[in-house]
Parts: sequence; structure tokens; C-alpha cells
Amino acid sequence: MAVAWGIEYHSVEMTTHRASVCLSLDFDATSAWLARGSSTVLSITRGEFGATTGAQRILDLCQRLGISSTWYVPGQTADQYPEVVAAVAAAGHEIANHGYLHEDYTKLTSEQVRTALRRGNDALQRVTGIRPTGLRTTGDFLPEHFELFVEEGFRYSSSIWGEYVPRWARAGYTVDEEGRISPGPELDLVELPVTQSLSDACHFEIGPGPAVLVDPRRLEQIWRDEFEYLYEREPGGYLMLMLHPESIGYGARMLMLERFLDHCAAHEGVRFVTAQTLADEFRVASS
Repeated sequence: MAVAWGIEYHSVEMTTHRASVCLSLDFDATSAWLARGSSTVLSITRGEFGATTGAQRILDLCQRLGISSTWYVPGQTADQYPEVVAAVAAAGHEIANHGYLHEDYTKLTSEQVRTALRRGNDALQRVTGIRPTGLRTTGDFLPEHFELFVEEGFRYSSSIWGEYVPRWARAGYTVDEEGRISPGPELDLVELPVTQSLSDACHFEIGPGPAVLVDPRRLEQIWRDEFEYLYEREPGGYLMLMLHPESIGYGARMLMLERFLDHCAAHEGVRFVTAQTLADEFRVASS
């Protein structure tokens, strides 16, 4: 059971699998640095590594392990590296929206957010022939944006903090003078929460400065503990890794990722799925 805004969210039995693992990639490449106004050599080459090296290493790993993953791709990444993004789609991985230039939605009007989403989808459709119906915001956003996502035709989002259990997104909320939060009604939008502990960037990358060289084996143990908790105590739930090719794509980190995925696969009743599959199954189970 999860609780948000004073509402209890109970796990919905979606499949006969004991646990699902979703490998999701935020394919920011250079967009995250450009969005911050940084076009220095180190910023650009840091992002380029994700497109020129990290992405292919992840694709190779997924092919070896037979895993279908979900890639949240800014439109700028698709326009800058069309061959790489097309290769991701051609390999059978899910392509989802991640804005256009890694925008900060809290600093934009609703119409500017709408424009970023549409530009992102337009670029992804040009490059892959696919118009995504799933999205992940590029950072924080406002309550009213949930309704905007629905208006733009999105069927699911993976943008809020939480773990293991899908839920229906809600239309905004109000906060009274005493700090009581009142949520809006449910929307036709599935939310697949993510958690900071399962993001490589939260451990390896701190802000726009140099990477913090966390021992990959230390992070591997954190991820194993997260998985074991899910497997033993939250059967039927999902674990979603939120990774970035420019961060996870380095050699020692890739070895750690492969060991972790092998660890998950060794457990009975575990499957690897896309975010779209999780959202679709939740819709069916909730109907």
C-alpha cells in the first residue's frame, strides 16, 4: 500500500509474475547541459559520451540479456543524434517523451510546456516513425500539468516519486491555510512512480560539476537491497531503474549494471518489461 495526499493506493494484481523490472533510460545526451546554458567543452563532451558510447553499450547489453527497455528521449537528442535514436527504436525498445530541451517546467507557462511536449513528440516521430504516448518530465512540474498531459494524448507518465505500485494521476491539488492537502479527481493517466535511490544520476552525478565517483559496487548493493525488498515484501510490484547513458555508460558502471540485472533474472518469477507494458496492465487490471 502507498499513501499520497492522504489517499491510500493499494497494489493491483496485474500479472502472475512475482516482480517486474523496468530498465528505463533518460537519454538526455547534451540537452541537459544546454538547457542550463552550458555549452563548454566539458559539458558538451560529457553529454556526447552518452550518445556516442553509452547508448550503444546499453543496447548491446539489452540484446545479450534479451531485455526490452524504455527510453525517455528529449526532442533535441533525436534531432542531434537521429541515427542513435533510430537504432534504439529499431531494436524494439519503447520510445517515450522527455520534453524537447530538458526544460524546467516550473519556470514555463502551461502553453510553453505544451509546446515542449509537442516539439519533443514531433522530433521523435520524424526520427523513429513513433509518436509516444508515455512521458517523463525533466525534473519538477506543477499539479495542473497532469491535466495538460491528458489533453496532449499521453496515456501514462513516470514522473513522480514513489515506488513499486502504479496509480492513477490526479488533477491538481489545493493546500489550505493549515497545510491540509486536498487532491483533485482521478485522471485517465497512469502514473508509474520512480525513486531517487534507483537513479544513477542521484549517485554518480551531482549538479553540473564533476562526477562524484561513487563506488559502483556500493551502489550495486543498494539496488540489490531495493530489489530484495520488492521481491520478498511487495509481490506483484515493479522496480524501475532510472538511468542515463552519459552516466551509467562507463565501463565499471556497465559491469555493475550487468551484474545487477543478472541477479534479478536469477530469481524465480521475475520478468523485464517496458513502462508501457506496466501502464497497460494496470489499466486492464483496474477496469
